[in-house]
Amino acid sequence: MTNPVMTASKSALVRRSAIVRSQSDRAGTVNRPDSALLGRSCTERPGGGSGSAESTGQKMHGYAIAERIEQLSERVLQVGEGSLYPALHCMDEAGWIRSEWAPSDNNRRARHYRITAAGRRQLANEHAEWQRAAAAITRVLRLA
Repeated sequence: MTNPVMTASKSALVRRSAIVRSQSDRAGTVNRPDSALLGRSCTERPGGGSGSAESTGQKMHGYAIAERIEQLSERVLQVGEGSLYPALHCMDEAGWIRSEWAPSDNNRRARHYRITAAGRRQLANEHAEWQRAAAAITRVLRLA
């Protein structure tokens, strides 16, 4: 039996991580999804992340970020490579995270990510939007 909450969460995460190239943007910047529920254009530069383990400020490679999200969500959220890496790329392009190549735990070369000050501001915005949406859903479910 499918868990509707988990399916909805995965669907929102997939929508959120979708990257769309802007046809009209001559600079070739990437569109970023910046709403917890709806993808919006991401051609504007940061006003403010990324979540989970990156919020601690430590550098992590993509696989470790995916594992950390799964761990923190108590195995409810599982982020696949097809969603994670495009989202990380988009956040890097937006200036919300910085990336650099460094050796991983097993001494293989991997891209490591760290949240920026702009990313922390965006994370706060995303969190506030998520709280607003979750409260609205809770109100609807209470009245159903």
